[in-house]
Amino acid sequence: MMWAWLLTVILGLVHGGLWTLEPERSGPQDTAQEKGTRFGKVDHSAWDEILRAVVRDERFDYLALRSKHWSALEEYLDRLAAIDPEPLDRKERLAYYLNLYNSTMAHVIVKRLRSDYSTSEGEWGVFKEDLVRLKSGKVSLNHLENEILRPEFNEPRIHVALVCGALSCPPILPRAYSPIDLDRVLEKNMTRFLADPKRNRVGTDSIAISQIFDWYADDFGGKEELIHYLAHYHPGIIDGQKITFKQYDWTLNIAAPQEGRWVALAEKATLKTARAGERLGQAPSGAIFEVLGTEDGWLRVRRPFTDEPAWIPEAATHDYPGR
Repeated sequence: MMWAWLLTVILGLVHGGLWTLEPERSGPQDTAQEKGTRFGKVDHSAWDEILRAVVRDERFDYLALRSKHWSALEEYLDRLAAIDPEPLDRKERLAYYLNLYNSTMAHVIVKRLRSDYSTSEGEWGVFKEDLVRLKSGKVSLNHLENEILRPEFNEPRIHVALVCGALSCPPILPRAYSPIDLDRVLEKNMTRFLADPKRNRVGTDSIAISQIFDWYADDFGGKEELIHYLAHYHPGIIDGQKITFKQYDWTLNIAAPQEGRWVALAEKATLKTARAGERLGQAPSGAIFEVLGTEDGWLRVRRPFTDEPAWIPEAATHDYPGR
């Protein structure tokens, strides 16, 4: 009887548990090849470990990525760029492209990060530049989404997996996508996204939903069929409700740093080797630095993407809390 009860509990947890239910994690003694098996033929374990370290409360700690995981991210993107995705099976290709999109976006944001940065700046230029590295050559994020993912996979749930770095985007998961449980995770993503009142509001007579469903309505069967598609994922959505689309919030989905003191420049400032030392260059307004020490109105800071320090006048900065 005890075993029967325990089995019932376990099955209940498996079928009704966390929406981010994961494939079995690798142990510390696993080889790189063994770690890769939980992602099929492409090893996404480096990206997986980064996400587990920097994603908190649906936001991304870009500063921790810059200071602690930058080389790991660049090595991961190098490995993805060397892979030909064509021989992979459908789920492995889809997981490959989803992880490639999100990791490339994170890389771009960190490179351009300022206190006021948004991926919408420059008429959403970040989506138009050829920043995604494929074995066949560089393409834009727009190309990856609209010329590869959408036509090849005909999978509307990609729109709750691709993360554009904004608060109105679907929240990034604290794990990489894997072909092993991809369908289940995409289903849970859509259910959770529609139930999130910050991104979608479901009332009795009307629903105010993400503009994602407006921009990509054709992927969900068209405007006429949209409500039928959404009703599959939310019990409060029924025929006859009026549909409106919420204004998209392009504020960066940055998490507050957990460690150290961080400052942003309120104005342009000169970086120096010491308080009265040589000039290293000029940093733009909004540039963010980790503070290593203070002395007589000067801050000793870490230069981005390096362990080398620099000095800046404290009066030119303000504390940067992140979110």
